[in-house]
Amino acid sequence: MLFLDKDSYALLTYLLSQDEPETIMAISKTLGQSRRKIYYSLEKVNEALPESVGPIVSVPRIGVQLTPEQKAACQELLAELDDYSYVMSMEERIQLLLVYILVSPERVTLERMMALTDVSRNTTLNDLNAIRERLSQEYRYLPLVVTKSQGYFINSHLLDKIQYIYSLLFTIFTSSNNSFLAIFEKKMRDLSGSFSRLEDDRSAALLQQFHDMQKVWGKEMYHSDIKLMVRILPYILLSYRNSQLTSEEREDVVKELGLVRKRIEYKIAQRISLFIKEQYRLELDDIEQALIGILLLSSRKNYDSHINTLDFRDVEEAIEVFLQDFEKNTHYQFVQRADLAQRLLIHCKALIFRKTYGILSKNPLTAQIKEKYGSLFEATTNCVDVLEKAWMIQLTDDDIAHLAVHLGGALRSIELQRSPERVCIVCDQGVPIQRLLVRQVEYHFPSVTVTAVFTTEQFKSVEDILEVDALIQTNDSLESQLPSVQVSPILNREDILAIGKILRHPNPLQNGKAATELRHLIETYIPDGDKQAIFKAKLQKLIQDNLMMGLILEDL
Repeated sequence: MLFLDKDSYALLTYLLSQDEPETIMAISKTLGQSRRKIYYSLEKVNEALPESVGPIVSVPRIGVQLTPEQKAACQELLAELDDYSYVMSMEERIQLLLVYILVSPERVTLERMMALTDVSRNTTLNDLNAIRERLSQEYRYLPLVVTKSQGYFINSHLLDKIQYIYSLLFTIFTSSNNSFLAIFEKKMRDLSGSFSRLEDDRSAALLQQFHDMQKVWGKEMYHSDIKLMVRILPYILLSYRNSQLTSEEREDVVKELGLVRKRIEYKIAQRISLFIKEQYRLELDDIEQALIGILLLSSRKNYDSHINTLDFRDVEEAIEVFLQDFEKNTHYQFVQRADLAQRLLIHCKALIFRKTYGILSKNPLTAQIKEKYGSLFEATTNCVDVLEKAWMIQLTDDDIAHLAVHLGGALRSIELQRSPERVCIVCDQGVPIQRLLVRQVEYHFPSVTVTAVFTTEQFKSVEDILEVDALIQTNDSLESQLPSVQVSPILNREDILAIGKILRHPNPLQNGKAATELRHLIETYIPDGDKQAIFKAKLQKLIQDNLMMGLILEDL
């Protein structure tokens, strides 16, 4: 049986995703692991592989590449992983322990934590010391306390506690591998009691209720945000119920949540609370309803019918100053500027509430945006001080990346007249990401016409009547009879080549005169056939990377 830790799991999944050889040094930099750790993980994997497929080896100056047989064998190994064969890393144990301490309805003891993480007493004590050190350095207002009567608990203000568990769960649900997520959810389900019904049903009735409430609400959330909200909600409610508030502390919390009760989101939260009571026999009090209201206020929106109210006029004015400053100090030009301003208003309303109540909104595309659209990101960064001063907030790189996506989707691009090919895009990451993806497809494939952009739910209802040549999707779970390709929302080299392949756009290095000349040239200097293929692949990658850079006009 193969026993994998987090680093070994990351290496194996990374190698499975690669179609070209990669050196140990490059893998080490990509995964943030030492070369010694990479070699150790390869040794563990090789011990578990059948002898018939041969060991995974690193060829000097070329690197590691799995054969088709090795890929199939490794996929089987991953499929066989369970609670007992996946070894949690220290970071994963700490995440599990923190959530357990924050939500457990029972007294948290050392023995129970040992049973939860399946490690020794000394290891658990070391993990607790690491938790104390982390909280003391990063979150001084969240001390870990232990008493004989209450066991281990985090002694803090309720809203600080809610903010922290939200950020912790956000990281777990968006950044963890599938094996750890399976262990985490199984162990949490065992201790969450009646709230486990909310977790088990997160993709059905409660999720549908949030969708239905949008019609009454007059706003449309990102589909991915709804799914994450439903996933996190049981833990937020458990964390509140785990807090032993005095009557005075409760009154203070009620006052702090007064702003929420003035918004329409609180009325929607009351409707959702009534649904939870009828469907799951769980009655939520006014604070729990306000917590749902905070999640609704902080969620990103595709549509908001309430954006023209007078109480957000100052937000609208700040956005206009921001856009004027951006246009004045950069070479970029916008198309449909009024529509851009409206979408920024929808986004910034939620942004302000997230900053007010400390709700994390991490952007998984930030690194890609900074790398591929560096000039746009830098230009946005240089102008956001207008918004920070107006709203008395501090924007992170993730916040700025969100704004850059909105701006990027509205930038003027070069239009070329070519015979059109029709494609449909399916993306659940919200309208700004959808628009930026459309711009990227149109930029890299000028002859392509994007006939429609759907969420997964919308696509399923119209799939039978669509007349398109191909489907471009950002999800890995959507099945369709149409020719389709899965891509990242920020197109990388592999995505562009994959789209070109499905649209039958030829790669000049794979066919024709250039390919023949390249083959003859390589054969002259490299007699070995296997090394010829590897060298050709690496040369193609180098040339294609330079071609992609040539396609990007001022980063976009």
